[in-house]
Amino acid sequence: MNQDSRPSDGAPLAGRVPGALRQASWQAECELAGLSLKSSFQAIHDMDDDRVIAHSARVRAWRDGAAVPIAELFDPARSDTDIVRIDRLCRVLHATNYHADGVKATPLLVPAHPRLLQSVTADHGRVYREALDGIGLTDARTVIALPDPANLRTMSLVYLMGSYRLHGFEIAVNLAHASGLADLLARTRPNYVLLDVRQCGAPDSIAAAIAIAAQAGTRIVFTMVESAGAAQRIRAAGGSLGQGYYFDQHPAGVAA
Repeated sequence: MNQDSRPSDGAPLAGRVPGALRQASWQAECELAGLSLKSSFQAIHDMDDDRVIAHSARVRAWRDGAAVPIAELFDPARSDTDIVRIDRLCRVLHATNYHADGVKATPLLVPAHPRLLQSVTADHGRVYREALDGIGLTDARTVIALPDPANLRTMSLVYLMGSYRLHGFEIAVNLAHASGLADLLARTRPNYVLLDVRQCGAPDSIAAAIAIAAQAGTRIVFTMVESAGAAQRIRAAGGSLGQGYYFDQHPAGVAA
């Protein structure tokens, strides 16, 4: 399925992002530099009422039927410009596949590559909005999941988030450790913070993080939930949103 999204300067999407989308089986794929790129999605669960409230996207790469490490796609030798274009193409691919049978009410979290943070002078929100508008996804609810911005200047982070929010996107921010939460929320207020539950410590540490986020109007999604014990630890601390293979295996959620 070829997509020719024309931004305001008249250039097709393919002129901004290398590669072209095509239909393969039930979902679109992208052929780029000898790789076939596909989307995969993992549900984010609200454990309070056992329902899926969003999905998080990831890109998968294949060559001749064999899986290829994503690091090969985002080769460090590529320029920042090429990395940003490939990253944007992946996000367009994910949105295309997620909403293939109609725009869903639940949002899609699409990850941004760390090197996007090094290219904050561009109006990323406008370009991505024009790409989605061009494939009929104007009304799709999309959350941009930014990498940990610990080493990014506050002004640059605020500019980048503002660029996306101006064009209708919500923001999630990944944090490597819960200890960085207070500093992040002192700098800016994302809609969501993504925290690896394995790095959160005891339930009282999780409860403290939840309380800090609640004061800022930010929701925490605990990721890498791989066991019933991890899910129960989140719930015991007052958390409700979780993502991980445990939920893939137990879609009914955690027993009360």
